[in-house]
Amino acid sequence: MSSTTPTFTSRVWFITGTSSGLGKALTEVLLEKGDRVVATARKTEALAALQKTYPSSQLLVAKLDVTDKAQIDAAFDAALKAFGQVDIVVNNAGYAVFGEIESISEEDARKQFEVQLWGPVNVMKRVSSAFPLADFLRSSPKRYPDRQRQYFVKPTRGAYSTSAPLEATWETPSSPTIAPANLVSLYTSRF
Repeated sequence: MSSTTPTFTSRVWFITGTSSGLGKALTEVLLEKGDRVVATARKTEALAALQKTYPSSQLLVAKLDVTDKAQIDAAFDAALKAFGQVDIVVNNAGYAVFGEIESISEEDARKQFEVQLWGPVNVMKRVSSAFPLADFLRSSPKRYPDRQRQYFVKPTRGAYSTSAPLEATWETPSSPTIAPANLVSLYTSRF
């Protein structure tokens, strides 16, 4: 993978859950394209190779557990300090608890909701606090639909299948408050 020099017109992506899977792959593609990325993860050591490949003017790696509001604030503040803006937020952090809904402990189900629902909600609250509604009203934002899909609940994914649509429902109405100068919020499905 070769480093592409970012331009002043490159977008700044704030992506949660970049230590593996879709989050890491998206980060790699965006960096190769020349965009700037704030790659957040609980296990930042998984991003060491990318840190060696891309300059700090293009890649910021930040420790982030989306269930920790202080870490959300710190990661977002670091993003603004490093790049001066955030254009696109991708709430990708997550995991699935497997088991029939009646066999999953309440503790595991609540933890699933903390990560799948409240984590992204708190990320978006932090984003909206940085971009007041007045900024949105003065701009001409481009907004992409968060998601349009049919949910198929599998018997062994009850907690996950319940939390994911709630996140989608919660984020969609917030679009006017998080869309200053073309800010976009994306949600990734792990189905």
